[in-house]
Amino acid sequence: MTLIFVPINIILSEKLRVKVYFVSAMGFVGGSGATPGGE
Repeated sequence: MTLIFVPINIILSEKLRVKVYFVSAMGFVGGSGATPGGE
């Protein structure tokens, strides 16, 4: 997952990266695959 996340972070903008990182962390903690943001 980290290997795929590294290039994605570089491609995506900072805002999007932070959003994805936060959503990913929340998803891991909650154990749910769906994102709370909706996207």
